[in-house]
Order: sequence, then C-alpha cells, then structure tokens
Amino acid sequence: MIQDQEAEFAPGLLDVLFRPRSVAVIGASPENTFGGRAIRYLRTMNYGGEVFPINIRYREVCGWGCFPNVSSVPGVIDTAVVAVAAQSAVRVVEELGGKHCRSAVVLSSGFGEAGQAGQALEGELLAAARRSSMRVVGPNCNGLINVLDKIPLGCNSALERPVLLSGCVALVSQSGSLAGSILDAGMTAGIGFSYCAAIGNAADIGVETLLGALAADDATRVVLVLVESVSSGPDLIQSLHMLRGAGKIPIVLKIGRSSVGAANAATHSGRLAGSWKIFRDLTLEAGAIVVDSIPEMITTAKAASSFPLLTASQKGGRRVQILSTSGALCGLVADELGGTRLALAHLGRESEAQLKAEGFAAPFNPLDFARVPIKESEWAAKLARVVDRLLSDPAVDCLLVGSGLSHIVSELSAIVARIASQHQEKLVGVYVVGGQLLNQAVTAVEGKAVVSRDLRALVRIIDAQRSTWTLSSNYLNPTRAAHVQVAPRGLGQLTRHTEQSVSAWLAEYGLAHPRSVTVTSADEAVEAALELGFPVVAKASVGHPVHKSELRLVELDLGSISAVRRAFNAIAQAAKAASVWEDEVLIAEQLERHSIREVLLGLRDDAVFGPHLVIGAGGVLANELDDWVSLSLPARRRQLERALGSLRVLQHLDARDMRGLLRAATAFAKAARDAASYVEILEVNPCAVVVGQGRCLALDARVVMRSASRGAGDGEPSYE
Repeated sequence: MIQDQEAEFAPGLLDVLFRPRSVAVIGASPENTFGGRAIRYLRTMNYGGEVFPINIRYREVCGWGCFPNVSSVPGVIDTAVVAVAAQSAVRVVEELGGKHCRSAVVLSSGFGEAGQAGQALEGELLAAARRSSMRVVGPNCNGLINVLDKIPLGCNSALERPVLLSGCVALVSQSGSLAGSILDAGMTAGIGFSYCAAIGNAADIGVETLLGALAADDATRVVLVLVESVSSGPDLIQSLHMLRGAGKIPIVLKIGRSSVGAANAATHSGRLAGSWKIFRDLTLEAGAIVVDSIPEMITTAKAASSFPLLTASQKGGRRVQILSTSGALCGLVADELGGTRLALAHLGRESEAQLKAEGFAAPFNPLDFARVPIKESEWAAKLARVVDRLLSDPAVDCLLVGSGLSHIVSELSAIVARIASQHQEKLVGVYVVGGQLLNQAVTAVEGKAVVSRDLRALVRIIDAQRSTWTLSSNYLNPTRAAHVQVAPRGLGQLTRHTEQSVSAWLAEYGLAHPRSVTVTSADEAVEAALELGFPVVAKASVGHPVHKSELRLVELDLGSISAVRRAFNAIAQAAKAASVWEDEVLIAEQLERHSIREVLLGLRDDAVFGPHLVIGAGGVLANELDDWVSLSLPARRRQLERALGSLRVLQHLDARDMRGLLRAATAFAKAARDAASYVEILEVNPCAVVVGQGRCLALDARVVMRSASRGAGDGEPSYE
C-alpha cells in the first residue's frame, strides 16, 4: 500500500470518516443494543446533521422518523452505522452504495475474527464497498468519535460520560472495549481528545491509514495507538515516520507480547500478531514511544499534550540543563537521563561567570538553586536571572526543572513559565513531585512547558521531541518476488552460494573475511594450511544452508599437518553421511578466540514486517542471549551506531573497536539493502571483532535465496 500513500493518507479522509453531513443507523432501536446505543448517542450529543434510523420494526426512534430499509431514505446518506447480523451487513452495504454513501462503520461481528467462513464474508463486504468507492470502518468494531465536533459514530461506551474533553490527542485502537477505557481514563486525567477510532478487524481502513491521515491534521499533536496485531509491518512503520515527520508524537501499546497473548490477539482481530521484539525495535526506531500499560500510556500522553507543537524556530538538540531547589531532586532527574539520547549540557564561560557572581560554585549542572543562601526578598529575582541565563546559553537545548513541595513551589513554576515564554526557541520541561498541594504549580506551566508528575514519561517525551526527525521516504518495502531474476553486484551470478563465494561478495562492500583456500583433497588441505599458517579451521564447502556444527562439518584449532589431514577426511565422511558432500573443504586462518568478540549481522524476512536487519550477540551466544536489535532498511550509520551501542555483549569494547565494528556493520547494511528483494536470509555469524585492533572479519557467511518452493518455517531466524 505504500506506493498509494499520498492518496490513501489524504487529509480529506478525516472529513469523510469523522464529519458526515448525514448519518443513517441501520439496526436502530430504542433498546440497549449496538444500533440502539449508536442512535441514542447521536441524540444525546446533539448531532446537527440529518439522521436516518433504519429498522422495519419501528416507526420512530429517539424522536427521528424510522425507515424500513436503506432504499426508502429520501435523501443522501453520507455515513452509515451498520448494526445488523453479518449476513445482512453485506446486503446493506450494497444498498448504501446506491445512496452514494461515502463511508460505513460496521459494528457487526461474525467476520474475519470468526474463522474461514467469516473471512469469506468479510471479503464480500469489502468487495461490495469497493464497487461504490465506499470506505469501511470495521467490521467487528465500536466505531468512531469526533470529539472536537461532538459527532458519535458507533457504540463506544465512553460516550456515556456526561462531558467529553476535546483536545489534541487522537486514539486509534483495534480494541473497542479498551478504546473506551483509555478515553475514560484519559479524560479523567484531564487529557483532551480530538478523535477516537476503534476499528476492529480493519478490513479496509487500518491503523496505518488513520495514522497517516492524522499526520496532516492540525488539531492533533499526540496519537495513541493500541495495536493487537499487524497485517503490514512496513505500512505501519511508514505511517509512524509520517507522524514524526509532521512533528507529532505517537505513543504505542502492543497487545500480544507473549506467545499466548499474540495467539489471543490474532483470534480477536483475525490478523497476524507478529514478533513482539521485532515490533518493538522497529516502532522505536520509527520514532514511536512504546509503553507497556494503559496507565503508562495515559501519563505519557498527559505529558506530551501539555505543551504546543515545536515551532520551526525550536531547533533540535539533546543537551539538557537541570535546575531544582532540591539537591536530591537534581540527582533523581539526572539519573533518569541514563538510557536516553539526552546528555547534560556543559555551560559556556559567560553562564559560568554569571552563576559564580550569583554565588554558585561548580558543578553547575545539575544546579541546586537552594545551595546558595538567599534572602526571602531576593530569591525570585535571582531565580529569574538564573533561568534566563541558562536558557540564553547556546550550549543548552533544554531546561529540565525539578519542582518539589516547598513554600515557593507555585512562585517557582510561575517564574519558569514567564522566562520560558521569552525563550520560545528552547524547550522547557517541569517535573512536579507531589499531590494536590502542587496543582497550582502544574497549572502555571501547562502550555508553556512539558509538565508531568511522572519523571520517566517527562524524560521520554523530551527525548522524543529533542530527536530531530526527517520524514523517511526511503523505507524499504521490496517486492516479494516468487523467483529471483537478477541479484545485486553479481550475487545472482554465483553458481554456488558457498561461504567463500558469499564472503567474497560481501568483501566488495567492504566487509573483510579471513584468508582462506578451497581444497578438494587432504594433500591440498595440508598445502593450504602451510601457506596460511597454523592454526587453521576446516569447514565443508556446501552451496546450500546447513548447520555445519551439528553435522560435524567444522573442525577448529588444527595446529599440525596430521590434524589437518584427519580433519579433511572426517569432514568429507560426515558430509557424505548427511548427503551434502560437494567435493570441497574450506581451509581458513583461525583467529585467537580469546582475542575476539563475536557479533551476528543478519538480514531476515519477517512475515509481518518484511526484510529487516538483525544485529546482536554472535556465535553460540546468538541463541543463548536475548541481546539483539532489529533495524528497518535501509539503515543509516547513526541507526547502526545506536544499535551497536545498545548491545550488552559490546559494552566493554573500546572506541577503536567500536568504530571498526561500525564500519563492518555499515558495509553489511549496504549489502543487505541491495539483496533484500532477492534473499530470504543473509547472515554473518560470527562477525569477529579483533579486540584492540579495530579490525572486523566475517568468519561465517551464508545466504538463502528466495524460492517459490520454500515452505513456511524454512530458514527460521536463529534468534527466535
């Protein structure tokens, strides 16, 4: 769908879905049914357009005259809410097409979530809608709410609230019940919403479609996303890129992170759930904030919606100055920066000189304002001067204020808010610690600073806003060709995809490998070993993927002529027994194992997210440690650097070795980018970092080309 995104994500889609000029409710009723609630909410919300209740059993519903069927409605039906049995819903959608209906919200269940027969019925429903260019929300959903204009299109129980708070936060959810819960909890916390979409099976309009449309919506600054399952990972990631490129913050909660939860999510929505780890890595990389619970989603949304969008003058930057009237609070805030891309700012000389003149001594960041004795009559003016100085410093991108309970807390917040309004090019965040006694302090800074009572939520929002973002137009969505035609840089011209040939191909991109020789006899193996120098490694040279270690096709630590001769014969015998003997053995120089660190570099093709990079612990640790990260293609150097820096297995490598590994990973990423349309698996495991030398070598490279004959489950990633 990515190639059609400009049309698919056109801002007019929100008008089609959320701003109908007339609404028909098929299945309207005075009872507490889906159709009954849908028509009742239109009445209680005082919808101003035309309303057409449709039910042959009634003459009037909620004060509106009731029609027996769609064709009997005299006017144009702009949007329809469909609440009838699944079998009848298909016929209703056909009839709506004749009334030039632009969209239908299908509340009915019994479709894709109900097994094979339901899936077929869902296909009929979608085909009927497409014949008249009608858009469909659902089926099996709770529908839409335009909170800004008070237009309810469905049966979401949050509409039972006496007051709906409007604001800048949109909610897109695959679950209807949880969508209502999030709306209710969010509004109770004081969050105002723009739109809510509970889309159920999403046969036509999916999560990614709505996210793309919301990227162009001026009223929406924060988008909450509740995902049970994903049908197209690349489309979802691209829509998140679009949101971030528009300066908006997506906050994502994934249901189905465990295997049991994933199975239940797939059953509920009738879609693929996908791998949680891959989902998390790729959505984080696309700029989303991934949360683990509804309370965390609410607190993060509250912080994100507490200030206006960054203007063009508010440049990015991650250098943070911390200020508080509590030394302990200074330390607490500084601790929370760990694990983010934020860093403490180093003040310029002019700022340091002024702080010294105000009586402060180093360290100046974090700055404990209470460290200097101040007369009661002078502290406010001094605080204003200090805050102004800190925000005037070119070395400071963001001021983060810790505000604890004290007799001056409200005045402190008011001063920070006033000075912040004079430095709109800088971002200010305020962490408020306390309960109702600090309500006034929160009110003083709302709209002028990012403010939160949750420190982690506050820091994550600042981290997200301080990360400069460019709309990604190069997210890779390669065609999944059934047969390989032409592969990049000669990969397709390789007659056999042996380790040596694949390593030679990767070397063209700059990823080196150990010296090696392919031999066909024990005598040639001995000659090669003497040429390379002991110790050496011997491996069977085969042109298709096998687990060499399991089949005993690898011999290490060969330090003598007799050992090499014995190894060649043993490998040949084992390969013949496994029916994989191809008359060749690879003899390669062996690195000292105690002097290397092993890393996995891989290209994998996920059923949901498509081709993506995998970087993690290599060698035998690849399956023993949960220490890997996924990256979308094409991967930029900065993304690779961040991924490598997150791996526990690399924590003690020095800067020189990390630079060498980054060069190797960059070379592999370029090869993966070119090969993604043609291979199912491309892997170097391990890629050896020669500690202390800044040198990286591909010790074992393999490739699995795409083939129409490959079945599900073949070539499963070694990290799952």
